[in-house]
Amino acid sequence: MALVDRVIPAAADPWTEVDNVDAVEHVLANRRKSDPYLWLRLVEPDNAQLERLGRVLSLDPVIVRDLQSGQQSPRLQRMGEHLYAAVWDLPDDDQSIASLVTVTVLAGSGWLVTLRSANGTEASNLVDALRDATPPAESPLTAALAVLTEVARRYATRAAQLETSLERLEEDVFNPGIVENVQHVYEVRRSIGRLDRAVSGLAAALESAEHDLAGLVDSDPPLEPYLRHLTDDIAGTAGVMKDQAKALDAAVSSHESNVSMRQNRDMRTVSTVAALFAFPTVISGLYGMNLPDIPLGNTPQGWAMVAGGAILLDAIAFMIFKHRHWV
Repeated sequence: MALVDRVIPAAADPWTEVDNVDAVEHVLANRRKSDPYLWLRLVEPDNAQLERLGRVLSLDPVIVRDLQSGQQSPRLQRMGEHLYAAVWDLPDDDQSIASLVTVTVLAGSGWLVTLRSANGTEASNLVDALRDATPPAESPLTAALAVLTEVARRYATRAAQLETSLERLEEDVFNPGIVENVQHVYEVRRSIGRLDRAVSGLAAALESAEHDLAGLVDSDPPLEPYLRHLTDDIAGTAGVMKDQAKALDAAVSSHESNVSMRQNRDMRTVSTVAALFAFPTVISGLYGMNLPDIPLGNTPQGWAMVAGGAILLDAIAFMIFKHRHWV
């Protein structure tokens, strides 16, 4: 069920509480141009609420269908007079990035809507992001930019954390004295893969929406350097993620090679032990058959000589295996 937290005017003004989308319709109908813009926050709204939201805000039907479809790919589009953005955000409490939270941002004349997919985790603290935004989130467009900037900052922070994890993984993999933790290898690989998809998706969305965003920024020229800064930040993080993916591939290949080498070493050790047991086993088997003419079979000290010969053969074999580093 959707949770309409509150409708939020400009950063310096008090919060205004609303109960549902119908209340937003009433507020917007009575809003003057000089009044603060409204911010409606939704968490996992159902299809009926999204239909009603589309009617209240005159959203393009394509937007409504996308919202109703659930998990969305990163995108940034201008749909008529509305800005439509969807990004994959990162939960604060998941260092391995086991899950991504879809945050959708809609901005129009006098209103801002943010929708978050609910999966048991909290995403970015958007309230603090808007309060601390540069430039100040004094309009729906600058507020939407602040949300995207906050997500980009979190991408960069998590990429730096993954760089540390990757360096630790490389130290383990390339150190012959350490047996690397397979679970750690898997977690790093999964985290880099998911963050790479989130960052590259937003980078592609920003690139494809360059013309649309330029048209929106024309109405607020001071935003242009901040938008360019956001684009550069995302592009830089995307480059870092590609480099991390390449380094991870090398580390995983080395890990797989290490596993194969350890398995081969274990097989050599097992084969060596089996060979050392083979000599006394064969000799004892022959003498255990009680053949009448077997050498040393009727000699009083024959058993000692046979045992000594078996030990000597094992000693010679052991020295050969040791020389070849099989044991």
